[in-house]
Amino acid sequence: MSVARIAREPLLHFVLLGVALFALHRSVAPPAPTHEVVVTTAMRRAFQQEHLRRHGRLPTTEEERALVERYVDTEVMLREALALGSLMNTRGLMELIVLNLGLDLGILSPRIFAMLVLMALATTAMTGPMLTLLGVGKETKRAAAKAGSLTSA
Repeated sequence: MSVARIAREPLLHFVLLGVALFALHRSVAPPAPTHEVVVTTAMRRAFQQEHLRRHGRLPTTEEERALVERYVDTEVMLREALALGSLMNTRGLMELIVLNLGLDLGILSPRIFAMLVLMALATTAMTGPMLTLLGVGKETKRAAAKAGSLTSA
């Protein structure tokens, strides 16, 4: 296979574009997100104002603690939902089985089959970095958030 022919391959362009996008993201990305759930003073005031609007009085200390805990639970569940959504994209084994069936039945050409297999591998390989970019990890467990990752600013 000649170098000119390889250079015209759309798959090569796709891979190079992906590498360029990851390199660009790495150079301009903000610092890695913290795994802590931060409740700022402004957020506490907003919780108090919402409670005042709904109940006609400011929350007690216990009610304010419950509002903050509800916010932390919601934030942790959002992070876990993002992780689950990212992980649902890694359906690689099932996709490979379906692609093999398509190739065996003559529905897919070998070239399309190869491109789709590489796409399945790429999306599966992207899951780890994607979870890191989303700031999702072991620290997002509700117990960790309540046990020490909750900070006030």
